[in-house]
Amino acid sequence: MSQDFLHESLQIDYRLRATFFYRKLYDLGFKYFHNEILKLIEIAETYNWEQKNNWGVSEKAWIILENSKIPQVAVFAHPRVLQEQPKLSAYYRSVAMLPQKAVNKLAFTIKTIEEGKKLSTDKSIILCQLYNSHSSLIIESANEYTQDDIYALMYASAGAQIQGSWNNKIGEEAEILTRKLILRTLLEENLIISVIYKEGNSSNNLDDIIDKTDLISGIRLTNQTSILFSSEPDISFLNANGQLVAVIEIKGGKDTAGALERYGAAKKSFEEARRLNTKVTTIFLASCITDEVKKRLENDELINHIYDLTKIVAEDEFRYKFTDDILKLIEIDVKKK
Repeated sequence: MSQDFLHESLQIDYRLRATFFYRKLYDLGFKYFHNEILKLIEIAETYNWEQKNNWGVSEKAWIILENSKIPQVAVFAHPRVLQEQPKLSAYYRSVAMLPQKAVNKLAFTIKTIEEGKKLSTDKSIILCQLYNSHSSLIIESANEYTQDDIYALMYASAGAQIQGSWNNKIGEEAEILTRKLILRTLLEENLIISVIYKEGNSSNNLDDIIDKTDLISGIRLTNQTSILFSSEPDISFLNANGQLVAVIEIKGGKDTAGALERYGAAKKSFEEARRLNTKVTTIFLASCITDEVKKRLENDELINHIYDLTKIVAEDEFRYKFTDDILKLIEIDVKKK
């Protein structure tokens, strides 16, 4: 592998990783946790802790928190809180530095609970005992336990959890980033009139749609055309008559061993699009094009346009050219200065 290729590979990896981590902090609820814990602290006196020793809280850790003026509910899980707001399981688990996989093994599967599934009293106590015993140990081992320690533990756990899913998500992140580039350009030009969500509903409210990109399945535009986000193809463009006029396949994977496989998958998607419309424009957007793939692309009449995802992510000039080029396929001419 050449040094230039290695540099480009690392560049796309870390840029996509940065946007992935930022998005996942919100997706996993860490912004939500902070606000909800602040609300709990305001009503902390309404929670009874007489059974705290049965819920895994050590006396020494309890006293340390009292002396530190840290509300216990900000660190220790209460069975009533977990039943009221099951999603906060992820917060208390993170403060206790327990990965989701560990809780799955030591207690039970918690993924659906941390997504909001109702929790029984018995299971809430099991989780309290696990989380609070770990937090007690951390508190007792510290010279001084502060509010900053709580946030540090929470974000350290978040980082480990997000990193664990990153290696399998680089392709997905490349798709979302490309969609955001298109959405942002169209928003700036006031060309979007409606958004269609994956759940099937639509909305004319365009606030925060960039942050909701992964929830969006399509957009309606002022020139009576539409852009649909899906898979195989990743992005479809419909003209005013509802005819498919262009498709994009996005391949963000950076490992050279899988380059041919990704190229083959894109071809299958393009073949299906051509079956629907023999004149459809096909666009291949990839971050890793090996010499062999490049050779095949040069002789592949099925693919009309090829873009380097690394350059689009890294350089404004290529980013603007890409959005300008593809939007012209649905008769939108955006001039970037």
